[in-house]
Amino acid sequence: MDKNKEKILIHFENSVDFVKNLTKLTENEWYLSLTNDEWTIADVVTHFIALDEFVLQKRIPYFKKDGVFPKELDKQAIKQQSLIESRKRKKEEIIEKFTSVRRSLIIAVNNLEDEKWSKSYHIHSSKYTISSYLFEYIHYDLKQFNKVREALYLKK
Repeated sequence: MDKNKEKILIHFENSVDFVKNLTKLTENEWYLSLTNDEWTIADVVTHFIALDEFVLQKRIPYFKKDGVFPKELDKQAIKQQSLIESRKRKKEEIIEKFTSVRRSLIIAVNNLEDEKWSKSYHIHSSKYTISSYLFEYIHYDLKQFNKVREALYLKK
């Protein structure tokens, strides 16, 4: 197995554990605003679901078949939809959905053939390998997880 693939899969597994631990939060903590941010913890987790679904539907299949990648996601639309969804759903439902979608992403990433990991792909004006694309994704995960940790720490 590609060493980067293994690191990415480990991160995604750890992210499931991180989010599952959020079930312990009270409702007030779940809707706690992140430091210097308009988003709540609920919003962030819901946003991850939308991003994972985008990668599953609009990136992984194209890595598999070396295809032309569809247009970039509409970041503003996804943010708005995440805000709406985080208010409509219960914490347990959001966490369960995140777990399910992230596990689907883990399976999809694991199923990408090893020889595809060193190939370069053009996604609009940028050039990526699967590793570099997913490491950017992980960087975003970690940045948001740190905001969640910081908000919970400052609340104490």
